[in-house]
Amino acid sequence: MGEIKKGKYIYYHCADKTKNCINKKIYLKEETINKVFDNAIKQIQITPEHRQAIIEALKDCHSEQQTYNTEEINRLNKRAEALRNRLSKIYLDKLDGNITEEFWQDKNNEWTLEHAGIMQKLDAYERANVNYMKQASELLELLENLYTQYIQFSDAEKTKVLKIIFSNFLIEGENIRYDYKKPFDIFAKGLSCTINWAR
Repeated sequence: MGEIKKGKYIYYHCADKTKNCINKKIYLKEETINKVFDNAIKQIQITPEHRQAIIEALKDCHSEQQTYNTEEINRLNKRAEALRNRLSKIYLDKLDGNITEEFWQDKNNEWTLEHAGIMQKLDAYERANVNYMKQASELLELLENLYTQYIQFSDAEKTKVLKIIFSNFLIEGENIRYDYKKPFDIFAKGLSCTINWAR
């Protein structure tokens, strides 16, 4: 929780509302915490070997996902075609007087609704393929230029990045502790770090 002290400095302290928090009276300057964040981001470095490993892993994962998606798309397309044939046939049966108007209406609504749901799923699979490659490319770009980009981000953007990369930031007495989420721990110089930044 942040509080303004002396009219210009922002200090942070534990936001635990219970009376049991031992860090309740520990205050850290905003600029001090920002230095810890900056240092933690700077630790993440991607080597050419890391980059190639990521690319290969993404290719394998994408290939497996593509195989699954293709099978599902084929299954859904077959079902969609079967429903279109049913809708066409049942309409002709209605015109020929072979079925009642009520029966046709019930089945027409049921199959039309199912067909619409299938088309939504097919569209989602198509978008998923595009989004996967886009997100993978963005992740790789982020890792390669992480610190350079991070220091140029707005506070909101920095917060978003920190939530993606770290599992937690904890104040332990006069120390700030953080842990890297996977796979960022692989690219960091240490799996976790504890730094005394209190002033």
